[in-house]
Amino acid sequence: MPGSRLGRTVASMSRAPVDRRLADDPAARRAVIALGLFSLAEQAVWVTVLVIAHRSGGVAEAGTVSAALMLPAAVVAPFAAREVHDSGLRHPLPASYAMQTGALVLATATLALGLDPIVFYLSAAMVTVTVVFSRPAHHAVLARHGSTVAATVATGVATGAAQLGGPLLAAGLIAVVGPTSVFAVATCLLAAAALLTLRVEPVDDDQRSREPGSPRPDRVLRPVRSGCDPRPGLARPGIARGSLAVLGVLGMVTLVLGTIESIATEVSWRLGSTGSGTGVLLGAAGAGLLVGARLGGAVVARRGVCPALRVGAVLVALGLLGLGVPLGRAGAAAAFALVGAGMQTVTVGGWVLLHRTAGAATGRVFGLLESLQLVTNAIGAGLAGVGVAHWGVWPVLVTASAALPMAALPLSAARVHRLAPGGVQVA
Repeated sequence: MPGSRLGRTVASMSRAPVDRRLADDPAARRAVIALGLFSLAEQAVWVTVLVIAHRSGGVAEAGTVSAALMLPAAVVAPFAAREVHDSGLRHPLPASYAMQTGALVLATATLALGLDPIVFYLSAAMVTVTVVFSRPAHHAVLARHGSTVAATVATGVATGAAQLGGPLLAAGLIAVVGPTSVFAVATCLLAAAALLTLRVEPVDDDQRSREPGSPRPDRVLRPVRSGCDPRPGLARPGIARGSLAVLGVLGMVTLVLGTIESIATEVSWRLGSTGSGTGVLLGAAGAGLLVGARLGGAVVARRGVCPALRVGAVLVALGLLGLGVPLGRAGAAAAFALVGAGMQTVTVGGWVLLHRTAGAATGRVFGLLESLQLVTNAIGAGLAGVGVAHWGVWPVLVTASAALPMAALPLSAARVHRLAPGGVQVA
């Protein structure tokens, strides 16, 4: 029965096989740790910017600033990833972290000097724009280091922990020292990430081809026809349609994330909690993200990638529907945790599929994903806010609970295999 299969999978999470290629690869370990530091800084800075905007002009200014910071980053993300991918940089990670460190130094200075808020917002926009270089570069590097499954699970754990710890770090620093301290600490975290990745660089294709069990370079690097340069001998990789199908599923994940961010306050208010209740509920979702990283890795290792997408989609739907049932504070927190676990399970499976279908265009594909996630997060938050205000919580929850399963369940390994470049195995 499906239920018993899911139960056995969840029970065996802690026994998921550990890939020694990743564990024994210092470069991959440093890249994952650096991503955790970067994500911690990113979350803390984002929360602080919204707090500053709310103090300055209330909820209207906070919403306007949020959209104003997301949109430029969403526009820049795919072009930034393409430039990094085509530039041939041997050290893309420290370069991206160094850019963010410089932008954060500027933002910290504008905040410490008490300049006009518009100047601070412009410097914060520079921070969000430079942020979009890091995740595509990170995945492009990990695509050539260690195991795809182990790397994506480790990345999911790092980002989940940051989504849980970043807001808590910001809250503590703002309460004890002030907002400027958050930017100063974030600058130090990013500088540490840059130093950690100084010696991290992609493995060259000749070395990869000599590793036992590695796919042949011509299987990995074969371009799709639509992405080839017309000049002879200068073929360059394009983005396979299989990757685009997976991007749609991952876009639905961030749409759900935006939805729960908007309804967390409403659910907290209905339960009689103060503003801290919103933080508790979103913290529960962050804890679910941590669990979902391991769950996603276990399902991928034991059942395959597409079953992981389906298991995660079902968990998200159950969690969202549970938010509409009066279960009390503990029940609401459990529902948010279930949604978080499901989202991260889908994300891990989706990342594995992207690594296996993107080939040499990994950086470009993840740059497109970065842009798509910024847009769908904003859409989810905006539509959920309007929907709750006009129609109540239940219509929003039912609609959101159907969105991810409708995108994930029809996606089959056979379809992705057919659309992948060079017939890459994805099961």
